Amino acid sequence: LEAGTPDEARLASAGAVLNLAVDDDCKVAIKELGGIGKLVPLLNASLPLTLRAVTAMTLTNLGALEDCALAIAEVGGVNALIQCMGKPTEDVLQEKAASALWNLSV
Repeated sequence: LEAGTPDEARLASAGAVLNLAVDDDCKVAIKELGGIGKLVPLLNASLPLTLRAVTAMTLTNLGALEDCALAIAEVGGVNALIQCMGKPTEDVLQEKAASALWNLSV
């Protein structure tokens, strides 16, 4: 997930984290290992749309757990997701970002 890693590898990694983030024990492990802080920068507008959408979906899953939601907010995830809602962007990214923000708000 690190900067400088090819986007294809980061997409595969984010997808793997997305799959793990359906389980609460995995969500806690992702948070404790610093995964949330590595995911949020992947929402940057300079990165490919698919990578950003998968990252937003991953944050949606993680945000369903209160401790993870707080961690997402602490590393700037709310602002990054809001930036995904602005123009120019694709509907799919806006939908995924809105879903993540919803989970963070409840």
